[in-house]
Amino acid sequence: MKELESCLLKYRKCEEDVLNLEQEKEYNMSEIGRLKARNQVIDSKIATYSAEADALQKASAAQSLKIANLDVGGALNEATLQRSLDELTIMENEWRKRVDMLDF
Repeated sequence: MKELESCLLKYRKCEEDVLNLEQEKEYNMSEIGRLKARNQVIDSKIATYSAEADALQKASAAQSLKIANLDVGGALNEATLQRSLDELTIMENEWRKRVDMLDF
């Protein structure tokens, strides 16, 4: 009789363990789905900010070229230089703000 009771207890324990493992597996699967969705959002943000960084890099290069061309042509004056440098600073600050807004 005691052996039967022992077997029944072991059986119930096994059933309980199986149930717990199935629940853990279900939770893990839902976490995998949630993390995959989060990764898609992150990938989208990375693509967006990479495109913005490329655009800002091109704008910065164009501004630097403009400054260089003004200097070569002898038309560079203090106000023009300062305005161009201010535009570069504004572009840099905009980029930094966008990077700071990344939601990681």
